[in-house]
Amino acid sequence: MFLKALWTFWTLCEYCNIIYKDIGWKPRARCEAAQAYPRPHRGQENCVHEKYENVHLTFARESVKFYGVEELIGMTKFLSNRAIYEAVVCGLAQQAQKQLWIATADIKDMYVDAGGRGMVPFLEVLDHLVKRGIEVRLIHAKDPGANWRDDFDRYPVLWTAMERMLCPRVHFKCMIADGRTAYFGSANLTGAGMGAKSAKKRNFENGVISDDAALVEPLVEQFDAVWRGEFCRECGRRGFCTDPVV
Repeated sequence: MFLKALWTFWTLCEYCNIIYKDIGWKPRARCEAAQAYPRPHRGQENCVHEKYENVHLTFARESVKFYGVEELIGMTKFLSNRAIYEAVVCGLAQQAQKQLWIATADIKDMYVDAGGRGMVPFLEVLDHLVKRGIEVRLIHAKDPGANWRDDFDRYPVLWTAMERMLCPRVHFKCMIADGRTAYFGSANLTGAGMGAKSAKKRNFENGVISDDAALVEPLVEQFDAVWRGEFCRECGRRGFCTDPVV
């Protein structure tokens, strides 16, 4: 009878999705988010949409600040929509100490919040990195948009200091900082893709940010294999490539 009662109690705890932490019982993070942002009444969905978005990912809002990001270590996190901008564009990209590798299929202008200076092109972030001696490599599959090229002209240091490669077969999207922490997912390096645009204009994207070597090392190798031209000689789309590595 005691065992049956204990089993019933345990099942109830699992059903309510609660765990013991420190002193007392505390709901899991997703339950706390649900309490903080209760489901809207019918007809009010649009009014509270921004509250619902990415409530499962609190570390981005709490720890990521432009030019003042705290180090994100020991984690593998799911990201979506605005959280990609907060954790990757405003976070991971600025954590790089030695190198930042970026791969994207599409590439367009993207503006980011620079605090008191307002919105600046993401190229300005890259410009700051290369001026600090950080290696920046960019692989993209198509020519950048006109606005991106106009912004690029404003940062002459990037003309020679940032290494770029165009490969029409690249469709993977990632950002790797120092070969240790990486984002990979669906988002292209565009304002809509990386979540920099407003809630009504940005794409619905997702991905993962992690410093787990089991995830990061294969990603580094994939990027590097394309970068060093491992597939160039036998590439079936070589005729479409304007600048083959070998």
